[in-house]
Amino acid sequence: MRDERVVLNRLKLDQQRKMLLRRGEVPTRSVSLEPAKPLSFSPFGISGAPSQDTTPLLSDEAAGAVLGIPAPQRVSMLGHNGFRSVARNSKWNYRGYTIIDNREVQHESGIERNAVAVFRTWHYVKEIYSQRPRVEYADGDGVIHDYVFDYLLILNDDTRVAVSVKAERARAEEKALLEHIVSVPQSEFDNVFLMTDGIATRAAAFNARLILWARDLVTEAVVDQAREMVRQSGSKFFFWQLFDNGIPHHLRRAAIVRLIDLGEIAPTEPHKRIRDYSLLEKVDDHAHVRTWAKAAQTQDGHKSTTTS
Repeated sequence: MRDERVVLNRLKLDQQRKMLLRRGEVPTRSVSLEPAKPLSFSPFGISGAPSQDTTPLLSDEAAGAVLGIPAPQRVSMLGHNGFRSVARNSKWNYRGYTIIDNREVQHESGIERNAVAVFRTWHYVKEIYSQRPRVEYADGDGVIHDYVFDYLLILNDDTRVAVSVKAERARAEEKALLEHIVSVPQSEFDNVFLMTDGIATRAAAFNARLILWARDLVTEAVVDQAREMVRQSGSKFFFWQLFDNGIPHHLRRAAIVRLIDLGEIAPTEPHKRIRDYSLLEKVDDHAHVRTWAKAAQTQDGHKSTTTS
């Protein structure tokens, strides 16, 4: 059986199915399970005498009970529970979703996709929701409009941060709109943050996915080995110098990235992609401090917008 590329066009789909049938294969999307039918003869009988007894295949639960293996727990994926769902208008865009804590987090642009990756690396972010919250605001003519934020971040201290993701060229216009929205007290969020592709760059998204990869891969023992290499190094060193004899290894690479994630070391050029030839330096303060989090403070009793 071969996994073929899914084609939405019905004619092309039929052509693919016929092509697979000619090759003697079964199309992946047309497989249907049927109950086992009793055999008309015994495959093990020498004389081919009819056999009425057939042994059905055991289900996963029954097989687990026989072998003493607990049955697998099937957990269904949670929806994003937003006020709207993104639509797939073109196969050339980035509309889709990311699974975070068994929850669907949607994105409808490359900027949002990069922003979600960056959000996941922030240690003070506990939960991420897409397409919420929804608020109402009045324009200059008094007409009421609905505004749905792209994301809602729940921080470790339960602070709710509504995030709007826009292109850098639309920063001024979106910032003015957000300031108009927060001029009226809102109960759906505590702070507002404007994320642009000036922050969620391709390099930032690359580094974020590298950090997420390292979190899932390394163990504390491997991290301690890299930490010892850092201790024996000077104040600044290249990434590759932390390898054993300069020979790259994926576990050591993940451990070094994990140290960057923990804030013990940092690249001297944080706006570039982390490579084996990146120059790193030791960091005395391991705490992560974000300028936007410090700037997200109330002013004159109203919630402020943060842009960096």
